Amino acid sequence: MAKIKSTLASSFTGTIYLFLLQLFSRSITFILNQILLRFTSAKVLGIVNIKLELILETILFISREGIRMALLRSKSSSEETDKKLRNENEKENEKENNTSKVKKALIPIQKAVNLSYIPIIIGCSLTLLVTFYFNRKQNLNPEESHTSIILYSIAALLELVSEPLYILTQYYLMFNIRVKAEGFAVFIRSISSFIFTIYLNYRYKVVTSEAAVLCFAWSQLLYSVFLYGTYSFLFWRKYLSIKKKEELDTESLHLSQGIKAFLPTPINEKNESGEIKKYYFDEHLLSLSVTLYIQSFVKYLLSQGDKIILNILCNSTTQGVYAFVMNYGSLILRIVFQPLEETCRIYFSKELVSKVSTPSSRQQVYKVIMTILKCHFILGMYFVFFATNYTGVLIDLLAGSNWSRNSMAPLALAFYCISIPFMGFNGILEGFVQAVAPKKELHYQSRMMTIFWIVFAGCCFLFVKVFHLGIIGIILGNMVNMSLRIYTCYQYLINYYKKSEERKDLKEIHPINTISKEPLVWVCFIVSWIIGYYMNGIIGWETLKQKAIYVFIGMILALISTAILCWKEKSFLREFKEYYRILRS
Repeated sequence: MAKIKSTLASSFTGTIYLFLLQLFSRSITFILNQILLRFTSAKVLGIVNIKLELILETILFISREGIRMALLRSKSSSEETDKKLRNENEKENEKENNTSKVKKALIPIQKAVNLSYIPIIIGCSLTLLVTFYFNRKQNLNPEESHTSIILYSIAALLELVSEPLYILTQYYLMFNIRVKAEGFAVFIRSISSFIFTIYLNYRYKVVTSEAAVLCFAWSQLLYSVFLYGTYSFLFWRKYLSIKKKEELDTESLHLSQGIKAFLPTPINEKNESGEIKKYYFDEHLLSLSVTLYIQSFVKYLLSQGDKIILNILCNSTTQGVYAFVMNYGSLILRIVFQPLEETCRIYFSKELVSKVSTPSSRQQVYKVIMTILKCHFILGMYFVFFATNYTGVLIDLLAGSNWSRNSMAPLALAFYCISIPFMGFNGILEGFVQAVAPKKELHYQSRMMTIFWIVFAGCCFLFVKVFHLGIIGIILGNMVNMSLRIYTCYQYLINYYKKSEERKDLKEIHPINTISKEPLVWVCFIVSWIIGYYMNGIIGWETLKQKAIYVFIGMILALISTAILCWKEKSFLREFKEYYRILRS
């Protein structure tokens, strides 16, 4: 039980660190983007945030996602190796065999380090292929210069070079190092793109689209350089502090090797027959990585599917409006959902993949899943019933009337708000499957994801080309896609608990049971939406005074709805408060 609380506490701390990282990075990016929108067109935004980002994500996602997931599912952990080392130290001949014991304890860590170099190898080949493909396109716009494509490709490769350092931060749960490294790199990228664009505008009065795109490309390259540099500096500081310690745990023993701790090293290990086997890559992890690489490629199609479809079906200006909507809509996803999902995957893998998985640990994971899904639903209600009526006001205040009145941005952002609950449910349930599912189930999930991507592409074509819904069609296609993925992951969750002792709780796991069953709560939220919708037409938001009145009415409605929600859902809130208290302690 102590181990469960320790892992849960570490995961919770990691969530806080990652939340702060996302809050800082997204806030900086968001604020500077609001200024840059005054100097860049929708076309430039589309090229940078859709086309060039697609190049970056293609190289990064396909190269490293499979390895990352395989290492998360490794059955060994630093805590287990620490325990093994302590037990062995109690045996006889301690002094004589101390060196071999240390080496044995460090084997799981070295396996992870060796495997972390595979993304770099894959990334080199993939970078050449992607760069060649995009530079060979016959319909390349002048703004999509060969230079910008090459810069983004090099930036992706440089980011992969820091993968061994990232893997160690995940392995040892050193979230503070990751937060500092990524946070500083994001700051450099944001401030450099801002300075480059403002300087060109000041120097030449008018910034061409090609020059604006190059500003973002150079900034992305600086991000990768500073990411690796900051990681290296922080680990060097860690190394210096370890040198002063007298007693070293497994983590410190490994890092005390200096630069050797981050380099691939051959592993000597006895097999079942007692023979010494020398290898670089663990066969089990390598086999699992191949399986997860297949799934990660399918997941890449799903996660980047909107950008791929936009490149095929829409022009750069439409892509820019979509990128603009994503800039606002993805704030909650990046700040809250992403760190929560990453931490949940780590927590699930440590609690359920380990050989010491117990009924109490499975029950604890079940409570975590149900609590998070319920929170996602409650948060989603505010986005669906309140945020959808205020997207136009938000855009008008932050980006000006050019975006709020002369494009589909407000309506598209409203539909994006509706899709947020789907994203929350999907992220947690998929994280569970990726963390604990066996190889056979992962193959099945990959096949299903492939089918879902085909369905998504078909829906997008139908909505965009047949019904002429434009950006909204892409968002609706995503919602269909996520609904199918949620259902499939839910089925696996049910089957997993059918095999355990917690069968009595199966009915409660259903996503529908996370929905509030209090009629008064639903009536209050629906009435609030209706009032907000009609107040939009009656009051309007042309002037600052009208905006203030309209927003004030929305705040009053939200407060009333929140009060009723807290009243009717007080039992859940009490449980959540107690659960939060346990996590904090």
